[in-house]
Amino acid sequence: MRTVSITLDGRDVQAPQGRTILQAVREAGLYLPALCSHPSLPSSPLPDSISQVYRGKEMICPDLPDPTQGCGLCAVETDGEESLSRACSTMVRPGLSIRTTSEQLNKLRQQNLSRILATHPHACLMCAQRHGCSRTQCSSNVPENERCCDKLGHCELEKLADYIGIAANTPRYRFADLPIFRDEPLYARNYNLCIGCLRCIRACQQVRGVGAIGYVWVGDKAVVGTRAASLGEAGCKFCGTCVEVCPTGALRDKSPYSDKAKPPCRQACPVDVDIPTYVRLIAQGDMKSSAAVIRQKLPFAATLGRICNHPCETACRRSEVNDPIAICSLKRFVADAVPANGPHRTTWGAKPTGHDVAIIGAGPSGLTAAFYLAQKGHSVHVFEALPEAGGMLRYGLAEYRLPTHVVRSEINAILRTGITLHANSPVTLPELQQNGFQAIYVAAGASRSKRIPLEGSELPGVYWGLEFLRAARSGEKIDLRRPVVVVGGGNVAMDVARTVLRLAGAPVYVACLESRHEMPAFESDIEEALAEGIVIEPSWGPKRIVGNGSIRAIDFVSCTSVFNEQKQFAPEFDPSYGMRLEAGSVILAIGQTTDLSFLKASDAGAHAEFPPVATKGPVIQVREDSLATCVPGVFAGGDVAGGFPSVATAIAMGRKAAAAIDRYLGGDGEIDEPLPAFRAASDWLGTDEEFPGRRRTPMPAVDVLSRVEDFTEVALGFDRSAAMAEAQRCLQCTLRARIAAVPFPPELWLELNAESIGTVPDCEGVIQLLNSAKEVVQISGTANMRTALMQHLNAGQAAYFLFEEEKLYTKRESELLQTYLGSHGKLPKGNDLSDDLF
Repeated sequence: MRTVSITLDGRDVQAPQGRTILQAVREAGLYLPALCSHPSLPSSPLPDSISQVYRGKEMICPDLPDPTQGCGLCAVETDGEESLSRACSTMVRPGLSIRTTSEQLNKLRQQNLSRILATHPHACLMCAQRHGCSRTQCSSNVPENERCCDKLGHCELEKLADYIGIAANTPRYRFADLPIFRDEPLYARNYNLCIGCLRCIRACQQVRGVGAIGYVWVGDKAVVGTRAASLGEAGCKFCGTCVEVCPTGALRDKSPYSDKAKPPCRQACPVDVDIPTYVRLIAQGDMKSSAAVIRQKLPFAATLGRICNHPCETACRRSEVNDPIAICSLKRFVADAVPANGPHRTTWGAKPTGHDVAIIGAGPSGLTAAFYLAQKGHSVHVFEALPEAGGMLRYGLAEYRLPTHVVRSEINAILRTGITLHANSPVTLPELQQNGFQAIYVAAGASRSKRIPLEGSELPGVYWGLEFLRAARSGEKIDLRRPVVVVGGGNVAMDVARTVLRLAGAPVYVACLESRHEMPAFESDIEEALAEGIVIEPSWGPKRIVGNGSIRAIDFVSCTSVFNEQKQFAPEFDPSYGMRLEAGSVILAIGQTTDLSFLKASDAGAHAEFPPVATKGPVIQVREDSLATCVPGVFAGGDVAGGFPSVATAIAMGRKAAAAIDRYLGGDGEIDEPLPAFRAASDWLGTDEEFPGRRRTPMPAVDVLSRVEDFTEVALGFDRSAAMAEAQRCLQCTLRARIAAVPFPPELWLELNAESIGTVPDCEGVIQLLNSAKEVVQISGTANMRTALMQHLNAGQAAYFLFEEEKLYTKRESELLQTYLGSHGKLPKGNDLSDDLF
């Protein structure tokens, strides 16, 4: 890029040709105040005003043509020019000499800032007690509607005002009672706080190409509003860019999130799958790249695409507009379209490490750990007690939800990485330790039904949920007699009931302790069970199974509450109110638990030299960061380590274990395969007036009458056009991460040396001391700031300082300490009486 030579405040600088002075100043690392400009907005002229804007139902029309005024804060002096130049619109040229600070410039900036603040709350900005102020009580008796908003303390306009200084003749702000909108999706708009900088307009029109908002000139003020009565009617795409560039509290997120590169959907994913990227790639039609993004974190993409509890969808910001993106169904589409055994995956080609790793349990957690450890070059042996790998995926879920061929396909792709599977091979931990494995991962799932003492549960025809599903998935003959009553309100109970319906026909009843809205099963599973004709009886607890040699009925007692005030499971019953259901078979599906018998040697005297792992009830105790147990080289995860009972959580724990084991064996713990190059997201979204109202694409499914006849998969999956249409509903929240942070004024910290201390007045005030990392370590009021600073200089324990003159220095010290305590939850080290640093 060609450059031109310019001078900035006496410093020779090479500036890229075609830059404005403001851009050149910023690229040189200097600060210049500006409210109209933003690093991520183009320097091109403003978009034209429009014929009218809306603030709710109020339509506002212009009363004069567009003036040519901006904020006027970026004015600079240039040699050879009598008038001041606007840095945001003046281009650099060879030999240009620029001054960014002078008394004249500061007076002009204060004058222009005064004009802006005349219609914006600023009493708090001029208050010496604003630091740490709650804004709920005001010693100056400023009316509440004239106080600053809750951005006080981290507001761009506040920091800029501190830097420029507020002129003493700035007019008092009077509350204008302009509209405030809090009921629309995602964003709150408070037009009382709008300063007319028009950043939001430029972002919406020039960066995103949406144009949902515009402005008109009324008098000498730019009035911002929507193009229609609501954001939705205006075609807003809810990308949040306008909020990101707003310098005040006029535009705010109703539910803010800190990491813009990881929006709520991804933050909610236990496996940290890059959901925004794979959804965007589907929208672009790049299914192969989308599959690569998913499988970087998930070896069970097709499986999770069918059975995940999808917390990502609960967190999806699109749900606040209408419906969440069908993230889970999109994952399934891509996984089916680009199979795991296809050409999408490359192997790392890691050299064999010579380390042997044993894994107990071939469920989702164990196989996930095995997959990544094998990719890292370790020799992995997986021991499974059942005939096939898969655990709950293979034996604990209904075929119509998760077909066997889907599970087998993904498991086969995992095993092809060189893993050795030992099926029908129950083992104990001491046996594996004796056999010399350098690391062991215990990933046995919750494979047994939780049992309760219930009268009549020993009768023929009584089954337990997981064992029943395992038998059904294995093709065993099950003697079911109608009517069948299933006890339980979770997903296993729903799977059991719907499996019974396919094996024995109606009637099938489900009774559970929970009320209808408390049932832990997925709402979609409950609705499908009801659609298939299963009768659900909520708020009933089993009392006894009635029969003599065979089941006749089951008695229930009314359950008045399931959880106590502490949200702990503590059901209460009303024995005066009961119900009897006739039954030929009863299946109890009230939960599942782990079996830790494999922790003990088969021979009580064998392998005594190996210390036992620590357990608490049915759970192995592990370190949260590494899943390591108290025994070196032994790790545990999934259900057996107390993981949240979901397949996604089990996979996440398998990944964590693989990384920790690799590090334990001398590796770097980096288990994610590098992604291939793919097309980046476009900043330009364009207009689409139908976008806000577009509803979620329904999942095609087998009709209700046909589905109950066999175990054919009920959900049929999206086709390509449906998947792309659904993905194109995404708000693309990650685009906000591309918006650069606006430059704030330079810090006022001075280096702690004799020269800097010599500039400090010899009077009362407050000093703040910082260490070399620029962390505040002490805040002190003192009768002589210069003397106090010299003492700290001689002590040699601080690197920087800040000072302010204040006769009431004790009061000011208290205010600053309150602010620090509110932000950090503790006092600076030098103010903590328990710390002798100073």
